[in-house]
Amino acid sequence: MRALLDRLHVISHGITEKIAALGVIGILGIGFVTVLDVLLRFFFNNPIDGLNEITAPLLALGVAACLPAGASGRVNITIDFMQTLVGTLGFAWLRALGSGLLLIFLTVVVWRLFALAERYTMVGRTSNLLELPVGLILYVVTSVVALTLFVQLLQFALQFSDAFRLSRRVGYTICGLCLLLILGFFVVPAPYQAVAAVFTGMQPAFLALTCFGLMWLMVIFSVPVGAATGLAGLLGSMVILGSNAGMTMFGGRVHHMLFNESLAVLPLFLMMGSFATVAGMSSEIYRFANSAIGHLRGGLAMATILGSAGFGALTGSSLATSATIGKVALPEMAKRNYSRSLAAGTVAAGGTLGQLIPPSTVIVIYALLAEASIGTLFIATIVPALLAVCLYLVAISITVKLSPGGVPKGERVPRMQMMRDFGNGWQVIVLITLVIGGIYTGVFTETEAASVGAIAAFGFAIARGKINRDTIWAVMRETTSTIALIYVLIFGATNFSFMVGISGVPDLMVAGMTALTTTPVLIVIMIAAIYLVLGTVMDTFAIMIITLPVFLPLVESLGFDPIWWGILTICLVEIGMITPPFGLNLFIMKSIDPHLKLTDVYKGVAPFVVADVVKIALLIGFPIIVLWLPGTR
Repeated sequence: MRALLDRLHVISHGITEKIAALGVIGILGIGFVTVLDVLLRFFFNNPIDGLNEITAPLLALGVAACLPAGASGRVNITIDFMQTLVGTLGFAWLRALGSGLLLIFLTVVVWRLFALAERYTMVGRTSNLLELPVGLILYVVTSVVALTLFVQLLQFALQFSDAFRLSRRVGYTICGLCLLLILGFFVVPAPYQAVAAVFTGMQPAFLALTCFGLMWLMVIFSVPVGAATGLAGLLGSMVILGSNAGMTMFGGRVHHMLFNESLAVLPLFLMMGSFATVAGMSSEIYRFANSAIGHLRGGLAMATILGSAGFGALTGSSLATSATIGKVALPEMAKRNYSRSLAAGTVAAGGTLGQLIPPSTVIVIYALLAEASIGTLFIATIVPALLAVCLYLVAISITVKLSPGGVPKGERVPRMQMMRDFGNGWQVIVLITLVIGGIYTGVFTETEAASVGAIAAFGFAIARGKINRDTIWAVMRETTSTIALIYVLIFGATNFSFMVGISGVPDLMVAGMTALTTTPVLIVIMIAAIYLVLGTVMDTFAIMIITLPVFLPLVESLGFDPIWWGILTICLVEIGMITPPFGLNLFIMKSIDPHLKLTDVYKGVAPFVVADVVKIALLIGFPIIVLWLPGTR
């Protein structure tokens, strides 16, 4: 049986990768069509009619095509907190449980999308301008999403098989039977109705808090975050609104996110970063920064920060920035006898700039969940990002003065070499200026800027002769994985957020916090402290997805600007990337240089963590740092 499952997995993985490739090509096609629309509008004042009615279905179909491959690759955010507590066998059963709950969540997604497609078909709903059949389009998209169910069922069978094979005692077999009973609880209506009857007597706010606790329990027990938030949100919505209304609302919100053309910025910016990496722009950014300031004492570390900032503006990813810049910078600093701890700490801290400097995937997700402007958030984060870079440079300077022996002085690069390095890196400057400048001036919408960036990076990669079959497949795999990861999170988060919103939890939180203090700034500091603690043990995306529905309404009720809070939240969760003991960027340093000790990495990031705390204090004390630049548009 196991051999058959493995064979089916190999076959399904190959098929889903090809389907996902078609989806990514379709999303890239959105970029080409959008750029064409921009050119027609700019030169001929004749944009393409009904473009959004074309791009939204293309985006939904492209995303749907990526989901089966994501399921095949087990691309999910899970918290492995219980692994050391329950051992290998216990954790295997927890993984099987998480896989089964994810299967149930995806089943509900497909079921409600089909129900919505049936309703649209019955009423003959069409798009406004081109009169495209909305029901038929949704049927096609949902059919592709439904492929994910077969793949996830296979993943559940594989993980259940692994856990069962590890079992050597009757007690462990009983655990497996209990797992099936738990999954059956979510499928069979009767148990749900019994629990719903108990929940129905609760006040909505306390019900939402109960669902919040249930969600945390699932996350701690290694259930994927998307499934945990989605199932908890669905349960609460069904009890508050009634079963039919809760299910209908669930399907409507999934449909809205699937066909939300604003979300096209995510895969398009991802492709921009991937094509820029393929073109070799990451190393060029680093070389130019090193040419400019590498001769200073600690200059190579400072160049790493500047290079990370530049590459972060291309990728929007902390992990990608740390991994890519680290492969270049760590060997260079080792060659010049830099302190290993400072080298690792610099790269790890520089990686956090990837999510703070626009375009950023975390900013886009915050904007969607908070219903805020993506472009405004991109502009708002520019000054805080520059502040972060300056504080990191100051941290390096102070470290150098305190420990000059571990940071040798570099050699000045000849002027001609500096000019050549600048000449090689001009395309990066053009690309970043084109995207961010276009959004700031209002020439491009966020989707148009992402399209222009992706197509321009693709063009640069072609011009440099870097595009071939292998690089195209690498870009597609990277884009597919991230799309599948983020959309499952969004499907769960948007429904959990809705449940929290209708429950009155924000009002309850306001009452609880104001009972402790009536000073709004102190409440913000308390929330910031919670984020810093969570960052030591949880992933950035997981923290924001789980906490945003609770904290954002609370902060808004205190009179604070959601744009300011968004940037502050992103800064807070990014500190978790370098906060011991479980900051992901710290482990990336260890993977790049196996000879590094984690204690050395912890020591190396300490000055940067202090710099981040100073940055948070400045953003709380002076919100104008965030709000000034958006106010100049």
